[in-house]
Amino acid sequence: MYVRITTLALLLAPPAVLAKDPAPAKPKTPKVTFRDHIGPLFRRRCTGCHGSGQPKADLDLSRYVSAIAGGSSGEVLVPGDPLQSRLYLL
Repeated sequence: MYVRITTLALLLAPPAVLAKDPAPAKPKTPKVTFRDHIGPLFRRRCTGCHGSGQPKADLDLSRYVSAIAGGSSGEVLVPGDPLQSRLYLL
C-alpha cells in the first residue's frame, strides 16, 4: 500500500511542479479625462493664447466643449484617437 501511494505521488508530482502559473493580469491603464489630465496640460501650456475671452484662431482650449468644437480652422481634437487629432500632429 505504501509503495502505491509513493508511486502515485511521484507520478503526479512532476505535472504539478511543471505547471505554469497563469498569465499575470494586465495592469489597468487609468482612464484619461479632460478634467484630470488634458485640461491641466492645456492650462499650463495653451490657454495663455487659446483661453476664454478672445482666443487666437477662435480656438478655446480652456473647456472640454470648446476644445472639441475647434476653432476657425476646424476641429483639432478627435476624442479617443489622439493620432487623428490635428493638435497632436502639429
